[in-house]
Amino acid sequence: MKKEKLIPGKKYLRKRKTTYAGKEVEAESWIECMQVTPVGAVFWSSDDLLKLTDEQIEKEVREAK
Repeated sequence: MKKEKLIPGKKYLRKRKTTYAGKEVEAESWIECMQVTPVGAVFWSSDDLLKLTDEQIEKEVREAK
């Protein structure tokens, strides 16, 4: 997703590859856009703030359909 299309306060689906129990798996989570920054954006996810770069946003963040 392009960073320019992010709307603060809106929820997005984040899909990414991660290592779990020694195996690479695809993980999904809902994240809420808090703020768009010059180098990416800040999201809220399950009691945690995430700072994603422009590259991470394009690869991992999708709008829910």
